[in-house]
This record gives sequence, C-alpha cells and structure tokens, in this order.
Amino acid sequence: IALDVSPYMLRKANEYLGYFPIYFERVISDMEKLPFRREVFDLVFGAAAIHHSTNLEKTIQELARVTKLHKRVITIRDHLRPAWLSLEEWKEGDRDTSFGVNENSFNYLDYKQAFLKSGLRSEIKVSKHYWSERSYAASVGQNAHVRLLVRFYHTLKFWLGDHAIVDVFSQKVSTRPYLWRWAAALLQVVNRQNLFVRIFQLLAPKSARYCEREKLFYLASIQAPSAQVDREMTYDVEVISNSVEDRQVKISFDIYPLANPRHPDRHVGYWAKVFTLKPGEKKHLRVNFNTRDLQAQFQLGDRYCPPDDVWRGDCFKGNRFYKVGFYLYDEHGNLIHEHVLLQRFSA
Repeated sequence: IALDVSPYMLRKANEYLGYFPIYFERVISDMEKLPFRREVFDLVFGAAAIHHSTNLEKTIQELARVTKLHKRVITIRDHLRPAWLSLEEWKEGDRDTSFGVNENSFNYLDYKQAFLKSGLRSEIKVSKHYWSERSYAASVGQNAHVRLLVRFYHTLKFWLGDHAIVDVFSQKVSTRPYLWRWAAALLQVVNRQNLFVRIFQLLAPKSARYCEREKLFYLASIQAPSAQVDREMTYDVEVISNSVEDRQVKISFDIYPLANPRHPDRHVGYWAKVFTLKPGEKKHLRVNFNTRDLQAQFQLGDRYCPPDDVWRGDCFKGNRFYKVGFYLYDEHGNLIHEHVLLQRFSA
C-alpha cells in the first residue's frame, strides 16, 4: 500500500510504479491518523516523510500501531536539526527554504525519544558520508595533519552536530544539563565562525590529485581557483579512460551547502555534460562558472559547449562556504568517481 496526504504525489507514484511488474494500492491519508487496524503490516517504510510531521510522537505511535509484533518500521532520509539550534533559530536561518520542504525539524533526541515512547526498539544508522573524512579528503589531498583535522571535525559533528546528542551523551541530559549546555554553546561558536573550515583552507593544497586506477575511467585531477575573480570561477578537470572500448560518460558539476550535502531541495544547482572517451584517452575539460547568473559552461579543447542537463535552486548566498562536487557517471548512470572541493563564494 502506498500512502500520501497529497493526491499529486500519489499520481506521480502511479507514473513511477507503472514501470514495475507490481501493484500498490494508493491511499490518501494523514500519517498521524492511519486508516488501518492494529498490527496488519510486516514492514512500514517511509522515505523523507516523518520530518514533515506536526506531531512526531503521534506519527511514530501510529506507525508502531499498524506494524505487527517483532516486525519493522524503517524511515530514511529524514531531516536532522543540529542540537545547538532551537526550532526558531533553525527557521530563521532557513527562511529561503521553499514551503513544503521542512516546516518542522527534529534533532536526534526527538527521533529517539519518539521511537522509544511508541514501544519500538530504536536503531539509528548513519551514512558514511556524514562521518568519514572522504568528502573533505578529496579537497585537501593526502596531508596527514589535514586528515586528522577532518576526522576530528566529523567526529564532533557526529556527536554534537547534525546528529545531535548520541546515546552516551543523551543519557546525561537530565542529570548534567550544564555539561550539555556548555558543549552545545562551544560547538555553536565553532560552527558559526567556520573555524574548522578556515583551518582546512589554510592547510589545503591548491590542487588535490588522486587516482583510482582500478576504475575504467576516473577523475585524475581537479585544478580549482583559490579565490574568486570577477564573479567567474574556472575549474580544470582531467578525465582518464582505462577501457579498451569507447565509453560514454557524464560529468556533473554540483554546488550545495555544507549543511545539506546533496539534498536535491537545497542544491545551488548542478550542470552536467555527456561526452565519449576513447580507449586510453585523457580528456581535459574546463568548467567556467558565473556566480552572478548561476551559469556554467563546459570547454572541451577549443570547443565551448552548453550543459546537457541543468537544474538551479534558489538557496545561493554570497560570502559562504559551499561544497563543489565533480561526479563522474557511466553510460548507465552509475556513479564511478567523485571529487569534492570546499569553496567560499563571495556575493
């Protein structure tokens, strides 16, 4: 059974699911008041859904009510508010977010308490993307001191930031509130001043070069600007093929805020180009990005090419750090290689 409160979304689901040899009954309903009897489902699954709830505890209790004993409720891709921000502060910082994306925002402890109160045993898993240094390592190279800083930053972010209060710390909130307040206040200062990011920028080399030679094709290097000049940013990219036959590949140039990695609703935008790599070919690609009108142009040799696929959001603001990602896909749309930079864009 596929359920949504929006008739439009159910019509879209009908389009998507129509390609598969399975059938889902479509039901229009509010997730805080599900039209099902107790313990009827073996699995209840939600994707980027429960953070839209106006009453998180009631929603989780409803999900638990319709799930059979010893079966599972699984939710993925739900928004998490940093622990040091109140809901009012978070809304003030995200005023440009379009309506319908996140009217509400819960932190780690909100989710955990809601699951426990509903009688469900909570098991929260975190993507490697949030908690490893891989994303930043691409932008800062292989310097051991930088890797240590990156690891420390992500560890702090995991324990006190995006995922708020983890188990060990959350157990002490009621008994040691001052400890939590001091820790949260300290991280708030660090976050707002971009201290870790500034250290990365000082230690990072101008060009990060790394290879994955087992790949059929890969991003060999990215040469990025150290500062913005006349609103134009130029990136030189080198792509190498190890294949014995011609391969069609797509490279996507993505810009997105630090706090919302690759969230489609919070992208600044992406610009993609499709081209063919011959066996053993090394192709040089230049990406020119204009921050005034958010336009990107690709240059292959002496030939200037418009992007084949474009999407632009409305959350770009000046004088902030953003992640700039280069993503290489094969002809089937599988991600082959990625290279992520940390860049500050002025107004």
